Amino acid sequence: MDALTTKRGNEGGWVVERLLNRLLIELDGADQRKGVYVIGATNSLKSWTEPFFKPGRLQYVPLPSPDERGLIVIALGRKKPIDASVDLMTMGRDDACKMLVEWT
Repeated sequence: MDALTTKRGNEGGWVVERLLNRLLIELDGADQRKGVYVIGATNSLKSWTEPFFKPGRLQYVPLPSPDERGLIVIALGRKKPIDASVDLMTMGRDDACKMLVEWT
């Protein structure tokens, strides 16, 4: 997604500009389509332009809390052969699972 989210009028020229405009058009009303999900990930949220977050387009989803991380680890380990003594919830809550991201 980062390659498509340059600010308009900046690097990339008219090709990136046209691609970005087309993507924004396709995102319009995406929230009303059933069974259609657009997921984007980034290392730099500040590179995303405001038009991506207009109502009906993309929504920002924050990182999971420690408890949510625990539930994710449990869900991922559900069909795996894991010893009963392993506490997946505690593992997910551990700071080692924490993602540090700078949002400015």
